[in-house]
Amino acid sequence: MLDDNVPKPWLGRTTLVLALTAASLGVGNLFRFPYLLGEYGGAPFFVVYLIALAAIVLPIMAAEVMLGS
Repeated sequence: MLDDNVPKPWLGRTTLVLALTAASLGVGNLFRFPYLLGEYGGAPFFVVYLIALAAIVLPIMAAEVMLGS
C-alpha cells in the first residue's frame, strides 16, 4: 500500500486505461504515418492530413485555453 504522501496520478483504473489507450494510438499514428504517406500518394495525403489535424486539434486547444485547463 502506498503512503498517503505519495501522489496518485491515476484516480481509477478507467483513467489509467484511457490514458494508455490514447498513448498507444498516438504512437501507432506516428509509426504508421510515413508508411501511409508513401503508400497512398504523398503530398495530397499530407495536405489532407494537416487540414484534418488542424480542424480537430485547434478547436479543442482553444476550448482548453478558454477553460483554463
